[in-house]
Amino acid sequence: MSDAPATPQAPQSSPISQVPPRPGLADAQSGVARTGDARTGDAAVLLRSVYKTFAADTAPVHALRGAGLTVAHGEFVAVMGPSGSGKSTLLNVVAGLEHVDDGSVTVAGMSLASRSEADLARLRRRHIGMVFQFFHLLETMTVADNVVLAARLSGVGRRAAVRRGHDLLDLLGLLERADSLPGTLSGGQRQRLAIARALANEPTVLLADEPTGALDSAGAAEVLDLFTRLHRRGQTILMVTHDHQVAAGAERIVTMRDGRVSERPGAGS
Repeated sequence: MSDAPATPQAPQSSPISQVPPRPGLADAQSGVARTGDARTGDAAVLLRSVYKTFAADTAPVHALRGAGLTVAHGEFVAVMGPSGSGKSTLLNVVAGLEHVDDGSVTVAGMSLASRSEADLARLRRRHIGMVFQFFHLLETMTVADNVVLAARLSGVGRRAAVRRGHDLLDLLGLLERADSLPGTLSGGQRQRLAIARALANEPTVLLADEPTGALDSAGAAEVLDLFTRLHRRGQTILMVTHDHQVAAGAERIVTMRDGRVSERPGAGS
């Protein structure tokens, strides 16, 4: 098939290395957008009074109870909280994977309300990158093809996808493993590959759900260093973690408890 992903060849220049800071980064660094208040016109993610309840055999589970959160373009926000506090549900709502019962969710200035599943899928392909605890890599495809395929699925042409794959693998320190299979990588390298794939569509916001949860301390340090470098380049990141050391690397930390969000100082505050 002529459109199948191909191993990236070195391009004449590296567009990723030349990308300027994303709009709103200066505002994010000055802390103008905070939980549920401040300016929202340039927000990458905006939740207002969001409620989500799941049916259960014994009693309803109230996962979100009026949750509010504003994430400006270029911010790196960590979400902490005990198990069952609503952290993963919050990410799923932002990604359009769960419909809210009440309240509003806006991503990149677009409301997620009343959108069809097909429309939400298109929005994810354009604006959302997702990183999970357990990688979800395509094990029978090479490292390069994992990234190129993700770019193709976002609507990028074959040549541009190959260039983007090369740039991302170079940025994330995986270019030498481009022709390897994911199973030959270390845990930290596998998560870096998952992050490269999540960035293949140049998302407005990168969502990360316990991205270091399955890694040893060395692998976790790799991922945190990568997130820090991506943040410095202007990437918006919303990360759920139970690890205080990982959360401390974020610009801002918010805490969830009983389905609500509260602000607390982070490393960058």
